[in-house]
Amino acid sequence: ESHTLRGISTPGAARLDVPTYSVAELGALVSYALDRVFPEDLWVAGEIRSLRRPGSGHVYFALTEPSAAPGAPVEAVLAVTLFRGTKEIVNRTLRQHGGIRIEDGMRVRIRGALDFYAPQGKLQLRMTGIDPAYTLGALAAEREQLLRRLQLEGVLEANAGRSLEPVPLLVGLVTSHGSAAAADFLHELEASGMAWRVRLVDTVVQGSGADRSIAGAVVLAGRLGVDVVAVVRGGGSRTD
Repeated sequence: ESHTLRGISTPGAARLDVPTYSVAELGALVSYALDRVFPEDLWVAGEIRSLRRPGSGHVYFALTEPSAAPGAPVEAVLAVTLFRGTKEIVNRTLRQHGGIRIEDGMRVRIRGALDFYAPQGKLQLRMTGIDPAYTLGALAAEREQLLRRLQLEGVLEANAGRSLEPVPLLVGLVTSHGSAAAADFLHELEASGMAWRVRLVDTVVQGSGADRSIAGAVVLAGRLGVDVVAVVRGGGSRTD
């Protein structure tokens, strides 16, 4: 029954005809509803954030919809799990397209099945595949946009306008210390038979934060009184 106070109906005793679910029962119903609405794998596009590769061999990350406003919170987030058994299939696909490696900040289009993981009360996408062409297309578009911006700023022709010593023997080397790229560069200098002197400035050359680290290393190398600064790295994946 209910009680009325000044024309407003307020609930009284609990209604016996309204079901009460246990948490497990409700979780099972949510899973059932997802299976009915999304009976097959679906494709989702977004940007990777908070990627983790723990020792279990699984991969976890958040697929996000970034906000159009700079600095604003993301518009939506979906947890994604790539289980170890499926990871090799995904990696094989990526290797066939130039050795792409999924990393934070990458735009991707992935296939997966929606799951509700009741023990954690979490909706997640169980990843089963990836579309490398989508990522490569996004990277190509970003690269062209960057090159156009650098062209307008006059950066692309900056090196050609610098005057060098006829033989710039004092070299500032910006690279990852101990890397194969550094070893190859130093070997070529040594094999030339000339009296090169090298001042190495160590930096990471790939991954998150590499851009800022390399820029800082170039500035530092330029303060060492060298004739020329060489920024050296190896191949890496196409996403680098």
